[in-house]
Amino acid sequence: ETIEADFLIFAAPMTEFPRIVADATSFEREVASSLTSVGLCVHLLRTKKKDKIEESSLTFYPESLQSKYTTKPSGEVYAERNSIRAYNGAKDSFKDRFVVTYQYFPDPVKDMEGATKAACDFITNPKVTVNATPGEPVLIYRKNWNYFPHFNQKAIQNFMPWKVFDSQGANRTWYIGSSVSFESVEDVTRYNNQLLYHNFAQ
Repeated sequence: ETIEADFLIFAAPMTEFPRIVADATSFEREVASSLTSVGLCVHLLRTKKKDKIEESSLTFYPESLQSKYTTKPSGEVYAERNSIRAYNGAKDSFKDRFVVTYQYFPDPVKDMEGATKAACDFITNPKVTVNATPGEPVLIYRKNWNYFPHFNQKAIQNFMPWKVFDSQGANRTWYIGSSVSFESVEDVTRYNNQLLYHNFAQ
């Protein structure tokens, strides 16, 4: 189905623009080809519960996040979330522990089984997590995202983010998603407020 519109506000990753918009311009296709992403793999696992673990949603960061952000990720678990309440908000007592693990990869994840094994090994290893739990974890759900679309180094050196900003509104099209700014709520909000001020302030 094709939809014709008077204007377009595009919030999805710009990598998807040529696939979604039939009459994408050569510049929009160039923007899409200038983006790269990382892999974000998330697991929901069930394990045995330690006696003194709290039944509230907690996040345990095994190492300094700064070191993970300044080195190339390779699938290490960078955070685990104790999610008994996140899994089911009821006040009932649970005999098992429900935990969510988060892993970054340099590229979209291809080896899901390997990622799952790494996550299971992590949450049961007392040498790497303060909340290691016994037994073989049971996989309940896992999800892999092409996460954090961002301009590659060459595109930045060619001033692509600024070119995108200067082209906002051309052909009655606006690009407001994180792929043209940065993957955080604050940055996207500031970017879009800047667009409003730059183009519509009286």
